[in-house]
Amino acid sequence: MREVFVPLFAGITLSGCDRLQKQPVPSQQIKGQAFIVTEARVNVKLGLLPVYVADREVILDLLTELEDQVIQSIKNEKQNLVDSRAFDNGFSAYKNELILKKEFLKTSSAFENKRKLDARYISQCLAILARAEKKVPRTTSSDSDLFNYSASRFLDLLEESRRKGRNVSFVKTDADGNFSTNFVGEQAFISAQSNRKVGDKEETYFWLHPATFDSNEFLANDNLIESREDLRFTFGTIGNWNFPDEDFIKGPSYQMKELIAECNRQMTFENEKLNSRIEEREKAAEKAAEEEAEEEAEKERLRIVEERTNKMRASKEKDERSASKIELFSERLERLKKLKLEDPDQLLGYVELKHDAKSIRRKSDPFSSTKVAEPTLKQLTFRLSKTEKGQPHEKRGVLRQILDKLNTNLNKFGEEPLSDSQFVSVVKAGIPIQVYIDGNMKCSICFGDGKLGALEGFKSCKTCGGSGTLRSATYYRVTWN
Repeated sequence: MREVFVPLFAGITLSGCDRLQKQPVPSQQIKGQAFIVTEARVNVKLGLLPVYVADREVILDLLTELEDQVIQSIKNEKQNLVDSRAFDNGFSAYKNELILKKEFLKTSSAFENKRKLDARYISQCLAILARAEKKVPRTTSSDSDLFNYSASRFLDLLEESRRKGRNVSFVKTDADGNFSTNFVGEQAFISAQSNRKVGDKEETYFWLHPATFDSNEFLANDNLIESREDLRFTFGTIGNWNFPDEDFIKGPSYQMKELIAECNRQMTFENEKLNSRIEEREKAAEKAAEEEAEEEAEKERLRIVEERTNKMRASKEKDERSASKIELFSERLERLKKLKLEDPDQLLGYVELKHDAKSIRRKSDPFSSTKVAEPTLKQLTFRLSKTEKGQPHEKRGVLRQILDKLNTNLNKFGEEPLSDSQFVSVVKAGIPIQVYIDGNMKCSICFGDGKLGALEGFKSCKTCGGSGTLRSATYYRVTWN
C-alpha cells in the first residue's frame, strides 16, 4: 500500500504548486487631462506638465521616509511658535514702553544728566533685546514657500525612485493638457505639480491621489491640493502617519527659558547700574550743594567782616569830619561874635513884617534909616528838656519859627543855615539872637467880631476890615538860661 500511494501524493502535490504560482500583472493604460478653471470660468489647459504614476508601495515607502522629517518639522514649528510667543509676552510690551520713553526723552525738559542716564539705560536694554531676538526661532518663510518646497521635495523623491528602476511612470501633457501612459500594477497613485503666474503672484498646483484605470483621469480644481496643511493631511492619510497631539508642547523650551532668564539678568544688571549712577549723581549733587552752601556761608562771613570794616571806617571818617566840623564851627562862632550886630536894624533874625492894619511895613533893607513903629519885645529864655514847665510844645514851636527865620536871614549874610545843635551852641555862646515873628491878634475895636453896631444895622469894622483880626509882629530876643 505504501508503494501505491506515494507516487499519487507526489503527483497531487506537484499539480497544486502549478496552480498556486503568481500570475503576471497585465499592463494598464492611464490617461487623462490637466487643466484649471479660473474664477472667471476660463479653462486653462496645462501643457508640458510632468505627471508621475507610481505603484502604491513606492508611494508608501516615500511617505515613510518623509514621515519623521515632516512630523519633526511640525513639532519644531509648534515649539518655535510657543517659544516666540513666550519671548514676546515677556518683553514685547516692555520693549514698546522703552521705545516710547526714548522718544519722550528727545523732547523732555528734564535735567541733561538725568536724560543722559535714562537714555543710556534704555539703549542698553533695547540692545539686549535686539541680540536676544536674533536667537528667537521664528518662521521666516511663508506658507506658500513651505508648500512649494514640500511638493517639490516629494516629486524629487519620485523621480529618484524612477531612476532607480522602481515602478514609477513618467509622462508630460501635450498642448491640450492630455496625457497617457502604461502602468504595470494593481494600485497606483498619480502626482503632478505646476506653477502659473497670475499678475504679480505665482500660483502652485499639486495633485496626489489614487489613479483610476477604467476612466479618464482629470487633474483639475476639484482634486487640487492648495495648502501646506492640506498636503500634510494627504501625506498622513495615505501613509497612515501618527501626528502628534495638539497639546504635546508643554511650554517654552529649555533654551528659550534660558534666553529669557539671561535677558532678565542683563536688564536687571543695567537697572542696578542705572540706580548706582543715580545714587552717585545724587551724592555728587548733595556734595555740590554742601560746597555751595559753604561757599555762600564764607561769602556771608566775608561780607559781614567787610560791612563791619566799612562801618568802622565810616565811623572813623564821621568822627574825623565831626571833629573837623566842630573846629570849623568854633571858627564860625568867633566870626559871628565879631559881627557885633547890636543895632536893631542889623538883627541876625531880621524879617519883613506887617505891623498893623495901616500896613506899616519894615523894609527888607536892614540898613534903612526909615523910622517905623517897633513891635513888642519879648524875652525868650528856654531849656531843651522834657521837664520844662509851662507849655514846652508851644515854646518849641516858637523856637522852630525863630530858627527858620534866622536861617533865612543868615543866608543874606552869606552864612550857611544852622542845625538844631548849632543853634543851641550859638545861643550858649552869647551871640544875640533877635527876630520878628508875624502873628494875628483880636481886633481891639470890634473884639474879633469884625462888625460894629446893632444886629439889624451893623457895619463892618474899618480897623480890621471885617476880619476880626489884626496882623501883628513879636520881637523875640533869645538867650540861654
